[in-house]
Amino acid sequence: MEFDEPYTGKLFIYDTLAFFHSGGFPGYFFAVYSLNDYAHIQNFCMKGRGPNEFFEYAIVNPVEPLYLEGDELKMTIYDGNRHLVTCNISKVVRGDTEYVERIIPYEIGDFEASLSPMYRLDKKNLLIRVWYPTVSLHKSDEEGSIEVYRPPIFQIPPAYLVKKFEGGENEENNMFGFFKQAIKNESQFDVFLTLDKIKPSGNELASAMSFLAQINILNIHTQQKKGIRIKGTLGFDHLSTIAADPTQMHCYYYSITVSNHFIYALYMNKSRSEFMNTGTSSNTIHVFDWEGNFVKILQLDSPVDQIVLDAATYNILYAKNDAEEKVFCYGKVE
Repeated sequence: MEFDEPYTGKLFIYDTLAFFHSGGFPGYFFAVYSLNDYAHIQNFCMKGRGPNEFFEYAIVNPVEPLYLEGDELKMTIYDGNRHLVTCNISKVVRGDTEYVERIIPYEIGDFEASLSPMYRLDKKNLLIRVWYPTVSLHKSDEEGSIEVYRPPIFQIPPAYLVKKFEGGENEENNMFGFFKQAIKNESQFDVFLTLDKIKPSGNELASAMSFLAQINILNIHTQQKKGIRIKGTLGFDHLSTIAADPTQMHCYYYSITVSNHFIYALYMNKSRSEFMNTGTSSNTIHVFDWEGNFVKILQLDSPVDQIVLDAATYNILYAKNDAEEKVFCYGKVE
């Protein structure tokens, strides 16, 4: 698939529309293209300080998935500055510049969440990945003294917060996670770097771990957890081993997409040095069902960095090679 202008960033698809999202775009955060003729349609979420514009240096994240209100396609966006913004994508496609329909204040609280995915569970609730704000570890310097420090967020276990769209500061928040907060990460690597996707039905979450060969499944309503790890690979009880010998650190999963039936995870299995030198691309996809069973392997004809399902049907697979800026359509996979 060759689009008529250069493109980069995170890819997502809805029906006949291809979206690209990046903070590095000049003057905007999102671009939308047609899958009918691959033509550029419009840029939106413009950078600036004026009305309905987004602060240039903010970490702007879409709330997944896109949704329909009547015949109008809409997207909720967290603006990185404590607001949720509703954009009418159908208006964007029609060329209407008045596409911002609603802006509401939104306080996440004292949690690290700027890099977090957010998911629309229903009309009233969001699911947000957060990191506990008070986590600290003790670290000895060369003289043997003890220092209290806060590790990078991907070195500590995340949690998930169910929060109302318009909740007050004192609302009751429902928080849970895959991991025990007591897990001690002695490796000082980003063990808890995960790729998350919510099931289209909104009741389960799948999480692929980048640096452990593990897929986690969480029922949002019951908090029941399942974990699947590739046999013979290192787990949480081997973090001290990784700390002693960093060459044992591998990157396993780097992209994930899901339907109501299956979980698709892009599998790399690259050593840390290979990952640093050659990047994240792979042509192997592991497929699991929501019961935690391994189903099959999909072998693509080209290496890719991102995999996505069309969010209108969840049965057409697309993939993107970041270095070559190529997008591939593999047709129906279900």
